[in-house]
Amino acid sequence: MVIRDIRRFPLGFSLDRKINFERRGSITEVLKEVGITKEYVVIWGSGEPYREFLYVDDLIEATVF
Repeated sequence: MVIRDIRRFPLGFSLDRKINFERRGSITEVLKEVGITKEYVVIWGSGEPYREFLYVDDLIEATVF
């Protein structure tokens, strides 16, 4: 259920404080502010993935250093 998930995993950006769990439609309004509706989800970015990898051995050496 969405309400349970939002309580367990906060949305961030202070949006959690805007949600009134007692009022129907409150969650829908807040999610719409970040581009999430029943019809669509707005995705930001160019679509070209950029990934950085860190090898465990490199992390260990840096930590010890």
